[in-house]
Amino acid sequence: MRQFYKMVKYARLNADKNDKSAIAFAKKYRLDLIEIPPEFQEESLEDIKIKKDKRARRPLIRNRSNRDISKYDAWRNYDRQLLKGGGKQGCIRKIWLVPADLVKAFGMPGPTETGFDGSGEYNFEDNNLDVFNIADYRKTDFYWGIPRPEGDSYYTSEKNLKKPPHKRDKKWPSI
Repeated sequence: MRQFYKMVKYARLNADKNDKSAIAFAKKYRLDLIEIPPEFQEESLEDIKIKKDKRARRPLIRNRSNRDISKYDAWRNYDRQLLKGGGKQGCIRKIWLVPADLVKAFGMPGPTETGFDGSGEYNFEDNNLDVFNIADYRKTDFYWGIPRPEGDSYYTSEKNLKKPPHKRDKKWPSI
């Protein structure tokens, strides 16, 4: 009984200090309903045995639930890569980047695995040793070519607008 009352006293003192063992004990018992007898109130907490989690875990970044990337670190990877079926394969997340900034930060992209449907791709590894890939799929003017010299007049011309929307020539980049 002595250990129990010591643990109640310890949990009351340390539950608001984010002590995991005190919080776990407070979840099991209703501390506000437990009265410590007078003979145990003056007991010291020096000899109490608390099981602490001694595993030093690396910080995990859960991208699907937490979007904070302040402790996130990634680097370009050349020896590991993701296997992809093709460019039309669904992606996890779409991001909008300026390709010139990506080239300035990480150098020229590696050859694409999607055949002629992309202009290049980057393989990265993060601090959790997860591999991810950044690739463009038909989104750069390297794939589509530079816009026509006629300018906007071609894309808004009557000839182009007579075509159905999915067959009209589009100006790339479309931003």
